[in-house]
Amino acid sequence: MKTYFCHECSQKLGYLDSIPLTANLTGSQYQVGKFFKHTVSSITSDYISVFNSKDYDAYKNYVINTAASGSVQIDVKGRINVIFYAGQQTGYSVKDGNVIYPQLEGVKLVKTDARDEMHCYPIKMDTLNVVTCSVAGCHCNVIVEK
Repeated sequence: MKTYFCHECSQKLGYLDSIPLTANLTGSQYQVGKFFKHTVSSITSDYISVFNSKDYDAYKNYVINTAASGSVQIDVKGRINVIFYAGQQTGYSVKDGNVIYPQLEGVKLVKTDARDEMHCYPIKMDTLNVVTCSVAGCHCNVIVEK
């Protein structure tokens, strides 16, 4: 089961502390691969989400906005991600060269201990799919990915 924290509680708990907002997001081979994977549409049998823009500055702004306003998601394996509902189309998803979801409106920032592996990609979010922050006493709603 995934656990969610609102932005304010995420900050208080330190989940957002190690996200360098001035980082070079294509500073490693790994990040370059992720940047191209999620900015250049390709025919693949894999499910992949692609940002609307191929521009590095747009990609970096998604990271900054997600880190500055997003909520934390901890998945079943304990991995920490930051998710952000952009309120506008961020990208689309493709499988076997066909568009599966034409309108993705969220961003997931993959937060790792290795700074040179941080990257993001567009995700499908559902404004009707909300959960309450997992911190006892906090009543903030968190929009989660679909």
